[in-house]
Amino acid sequence: MKYDGYIQSSDYEDLYFDIIQPNIINLNLLFAGFKPVKNKHYLELGFGMGRSLLTHAVSNEGHFVGTDFNENQVAFAKNICEQAKISNLTLYADSFEQLLERFRKMRAKGEEVSFDFIVLHGIYCWVNEENRQIILSIIKEFLREGGVVYISYNCLPGRATNMDARHIFKLYSQNENTENFDKIFSFTEKFAQLEPENTINKNILDTINTHRHSHPIYRIHEFLCDSWYLPYFSDMAETMKKLGDLNYICECVLAYHFKKFTPKQENFLAQINDVIFKEQMKDFILNKRFRYDLYGKELLKLSDKQIDDYLFYTQFVLLDYPTSHTFKDCEENLKWAYIELISRLENEDFTPKSAKTLMMGIDINQRVFFSLLINLMTLNLVGICMPNTTRKIDEVKFYNHSLLKNQKLSEEYIFACALTGGGISLDSLERAFLNHYFNENQMNLEELFERIYQNENFHFNDANNQACKDRESVFTQLSLHYKKFLRRLPILMKLEMF
Repeated sequence: MKYDGYIQSSDYEDLYFDIIQPNIINLNLLFAGFKPVKNKHYLELGFGMGRSLLTHAVSNEGHFVGTDFNENQVAFAKNICEQAKISNLTLYADSFEQLLERFRKMRAKGEEVSFDFIVLHGIYCWVNEENRQIILSIIKEFLREGGVVYISYNCLPGRATNMDARHIFKLYSQNENTENFDKIFSFTEKFAQLEPENTINKNILDTINTHRHSHPIYRIHEFLCDSWYLPYFSDMAETMKKLGDLNYICECVLAYHFKKFTPKQENFLAQINDVIFKEQMKDFILNKRFRYDLYGKELLKLSDKQIDDYLFYTQFVLLDYPTSHTFKDCEENLKWAYIELISRLENEDFTPKSAKTLMMGIDINQRVFFSLLINLMTLNLVGICMPNTTRKIDEVKFYNHSLLKNQKLSEEYIFACALTGGGISLDSLERAFLNHYFNENQMNLEELFERIYQNENFHFNDANNQACKDRESVFTQLSLHYKKFLRRLPILMKLEMF
């Protein structure tokens, strides 16, 4: 069953995307030279299972709204929302057309309907042209002045190599009435092996090998939709510009602000003055396959001094400790700087620190300093801080405890954090240990280890990376993991997550 070109025969994966949390978007705006957007109203189009929207709503002030036309997914998100008593979230099971009509009727009745943030992640390329136009109408009519749009999509030139494979996947699926990718890959691979040195067939085989071990649901949603729209960035920028006063700001990837090109590439790019043209040529250099774009409506441009003021007074907090391998391949001076930053964030009982405080006395320039901080954020070791109310902290704690209570032992999960305004991942062992920590009277530690040992979903390797096969070696590894958890526990408690 499909809905306007989009697969509805299976629910999408339950995934979290930190890239669409308001403070991450705002940090990208700062690096691009624009004033952060204050979140009063936030809209997510096509929220899937709702993990990102639920996490961001419970972690942030402002009102959050989302729609998804898969009723199972909406029911799943609504159930969590009701159980966790999230007070600032409205969920709809509307198609984009229904949502547009709903908003128009609300506005006609005199209700205020406008948004500071409109986000859609992995939606635009997989719906038909009619729905793409409706999405653009929602943005045009309901984005506030001073608001920002996040839109991610498959793009050319990089995705061009997947087009032939995807076309065969789709034809086989339709003709054989199957979504079984073992069969789809087998048929397509046999075809490509007829002339494996042919350029087209090489690309087909590369596509199969790249996605052979991808999640089955991802493969269905990625390749079997009726619509698979592939724009160049410049085409997308032109489309957004036609909406009026909506300009490209930057790619919403923090590390991309510090992306280095070769001197030869930099010299070539320097001759191009037009922002869109230059960005498109970067995509050709990088052979971009997917983009995460931010567009702004009459955003306020900041002076260099204003940017510095915002950045240096932004606060950061430690989320986790690095492992012995994290900085193994770094240059010695950078390794020292990373370790020093971790140490400073650890000081004073993990109290959040401003960038200005963290940089004090470190002999590196501002650009390198922020690139190091962003790398630590990318590694999920450091988070950006934001002010929040006691009410939101209490809501987050209630939400997280409800997740702890309801999830299966072996599941990795995203928990909310009001201090960062986003989600923090705890692996399945950390979650099991945390559950034990809060319910110690129900089971002692050895009983928990035994329960984990008996669970077929857990697998452990020893120090030589060999699979642990007996009870004693598994318990040894569990003890090491538990010590690591106890080291992280004070950080989690300081983050006021539980």
